[in-house]
Amino acid sequence: MNTGPIFQRLRFADNASPITKARTIRQVKTLCEAICTHFSEVKHANQLRLKHMYFLRDTWLKSQGFSATTSAEYCRSLRLLVRLLGKEDWFGHLKMEKNASVG
Repeated sequence: MNTGPIFQRLRFADNASPITKARTIRQVKTLCEAICTHFSEVKHANQLRLKHMYFLRDTWLKSQGFSATTSAEYCRSLRLLVRLLGKEDWFGHLKMEKNASVG
């Protein structure tokens, strides 16, 4: 998948470490690769749909056997991917709304 349009919108805080930046980019790329592997018809970022995010959250993430910490990091990367796609309205469908009491 051509991820160029996704990463054009990516901005990091000035104090973000190079390790954090690299990990975030790697995780978003991994999520995109997982979509391409399972949905071979997806060739471009504008073809990503809500069903692909459901697949990542409900199937792919659980099948990876990640630790709780790594799963949480990938969930944050999934949130970031949705935001980079400009599809914040998907958060409600994915039950990923930001909880103000948690932070």
